[in-house]
Amino acid sequence: VKPLVYKEMIPTFRFRVSPLVGLSYSNLNASVSDQYKFIFGYYEEADFSQFGFSPGVGMQFSTPRVTDQFSIYIELRYLRASSNEKIVFEGPTYDTFDVSLSYSYLFVPIMFQYDIPISIKNAIYFRLGLIKTFSLTNNLTVTRSQSNYPNAPPVSENDRFDFYSNQTGFAFGLGFQRKYSKKNIVFIESRFENPGPIINNTTIGLASNVYSLITGITF
Repeated sequence: VKPLVYKEMIPTFRFRVSPLVGLSYSNLNASVSDQYKFIFGYYEEADFSQFGFSPGVGMQFSTPRVTDQFSIYIELRYLRASSNEKIVFEGPTYDTFDVSLSYSYLFVPIMFQYDIPISIKNAIYFRLGLIKTFSLTNNLTVTRSQSNYPNAPPVSENDRFDFYSNQTGFAFGLGFQRKYSKKNIVFIESRFENPGPIINNTTIGLASNVYSLITGITF
């Protein structure tokens, strides 16, 4: 009598969805074109870097019958940030600048994922790919005061700071995941994202690097 052997049904394609939330640090540095340094010099001393929460959802595609270690990962993540800096220029007028910058945008990384199993339930994974950014809101407010005119009202300028949509950058992630069932996987990931250069009217450039700690659950 031949023994019975039960085979596991392996799907041709697998699709997983992952609600997630990230703690992100945006390292935002300003640079000004040489011909505008006299006018916009205060940007050189401003620091717009800060922390923020970043919720989103991830989608993972794989072909288990070929290999379960490689997959394609697409993510939609919302990131909002605001920062305020006060800059004082020593000189004949001792100008004081209050610079406020607020913005929000959508991150869309498209990445390849490779899993390295370390036990039946645990694995380390790498993610690498491109990232698209889409601007949602942005606003820049500059309030300028001069000490040689103490009774004069401060001059306030409100400028639309354009984070041009469809910017392209790159992203890299290193994470750990634990499988609790065939559908439920809990993961935590350290992510670096460079969304590409951000330019305002060709005079002021912002170079942004985003460092995130992301956790979520797959089902």
